[in-house]
This record gives sequence, C-alpha cells and structure tokens, in this order.
Amino acid sequence: MKKITAFIFGIVASLSLFAQTPSVTTNILNTTSTTIEAEFQMGENCTKYAILADALGSMTVWTQMMGVSLEELVIQWGITYEQNATYTWDELNPNTPYEVFVVAMNETDTADVVITNCSTASQGGEGESLISIELSELTKTSVRMITVPNDQTAYYYNGLVTKELYDEVGEDSVMSILKSTPYQLYETDDWVWLDLMPYTEYYALAQGANVNDEWGVVSKVAFRTLGDLSITQLEKEQTLLLYPNPAKDFVVLQNSVAGDEVELSDIQGRVLQKFVTNTSKTRLNVSDCKPGFYFVRIKNAESAEETIGKLIIND
Repeated sequence: MKKITAFIFGIVASLSLFAQTPSVTTNILNTTSTTIEAEFQMGENCTKYAILADALGSMTVWTQMMGVSLEELVIQWGITYEQNATYTWDELNPNTPYEVFVVAMNETDTADVVITNCSTASQGGEGESLISIELSELTKTSVRMITVPNDQTAYYYNGLVTKELYDEVGEDSVMSILKSTPYQLYETDDWVWLDLMPYTEYYALAQGANVNDEWGVVSKVAFRTLGDLSITQLEKEQTLLLYPNPAKDFVVLQNSVAGDEVELSDIQGRVLQKFVTNTSKTRLNVSDCKPGFYFVRIKNAESAEETIGKLIIND
C-alpha cells in the first residue's frame, strides 16, 4: 500500500509540475504586404512573455553567430508584456515568410520558444510602376525628398545624383548603381538628404518594378541647392587631384593640407568615411567600397572652403 501511495503521489507531483509550465497562445489576426498583426493570450501560469518576429530562418543564424539559445535571444531582443496584448510589426518585406516567436515565463520557469509561421502578402500589380517625387525644405546642403509608389509597384529605389554626373555616365548607369544598394523600398519614403554641395544642380530619381519585375519609367525631378559658389571654390574643384582615378584599393589626395576635413560619400549622399588629415598627401583606403561613383570632399581647416572631386571605383 505504501508503494502504491508513493507512486500515485509521484504522478500527482509530476502533473502539478507540468501544469505550472507557463504558456501563451498566439493568434495571427491580419497580414498585409508590410505588416503582421498578432494577438497574444496568456495562460493561467504565465506572468510575462517576450515576443519577436523575423524573416524565416534569420533567428537560427543569429543564435549560431552569438552562441546563445533561441529563448535567450527572443527575451533579449523582443518586447516583453505582462498582460494580454495585440502587436503589429510594420515595415516588413512583401511576399516574405516570417516567424513569430513567443517565450512564456513565470517566477520559476521559462518555457521553450513557440514559433508561429506566417507570410506577408504580395504587393503591386501587373500594370506600370510609377513613383511620384516631391521636394521641399531646400537649403544650401540639404533637401527633403518624398517618394510615393502607385498601387502597381512591388518595390522601388530612389536617390540623388548631381546633374553633372548624370550627364556624364547616363541614366542607365546611374539607376544601375542605385539598384545595387540594399535600400529597396516598398512604401512612401520621406527622407532628408544632407551634406549636399551648395549651388549645385541635382536630379532626384526613382524607379519601381511591378509584381512581374517589369521596370516602370524613371521619375526624375531637377533642382539646384541654394547658395553661391565662389570663383575660388570653382578653381579648387578644377585642381582637386585624386589619383589613381578610377581607383580600386586606394586613392591619394594630392592637394590636401594638415588639418583639412575629408569626407568620402556615395552617389546617394551617405558619408562612408570622415577624418582629419595630418599631411599634405593623404592616402584614402577604398578597398571596401563597391564599384561605382563617389564624391571626395575636402574642407580647408582655416578658410572652411570646400573642394569637391568625383571618384570612380572599379572592380
């Protein structure tokens, strides 16, 4: 009888321990081309939980890279709730499989991660992709650019380029460079471009593709930044010496002086390198730069005048 009683007690204890494992129920309420909305209901023994969503397979890669468990990563990177909640992940990629992760917890236990699979919807149609461009808040060195895709657009790219470079290499080459960047867009993009050159002609460009990957026409809006470009600056721009040009691994700035500020930026105005020179012959490492067109800007330490040169980087 004692053995039977002990056996029954062990079963009850095991069932009691199992019942205390925290849990959360996940319900995917809605998905669009760029959002996932999910509802989370806490189980009886759950006091809090962490949630996270990422593209299919991405979290597995991160756990291997960081050497931690999936549960630990969801708790570290996710959002923690202590009550039932509804959450919407936005700015996602269209037509992409995602995983929604939930880790339930209480005072003594952390449950295994529960994964719910879902996918964002496709975006765009079979018609022509068209992107509208609106420019505002123009200054000497910046402009606000808003691009809006039509309902036929599955994805698109945008950017700025000087008219001089556009005329030199042609529209196809410029758009090819823009499309080689990782900045694929799906919805309205509202961005302020900084570090532009004063009193310089630019083109704002955008081009999108439909659901069949057919490119629409290139949208193009011309503008000129504000300000006056002095004769001295024009002369300096003509005498700026960069060699070799085209470059591959490095480029030498011949006419810099100690204390000058140097910036390397890409065709979209993003600053890739920025430093202060300590000699009159500066060597700039460009081995990590992708092939394309770049700008080198030198700001004189004393006069604050700027000298700008174009740089081509080849394979």
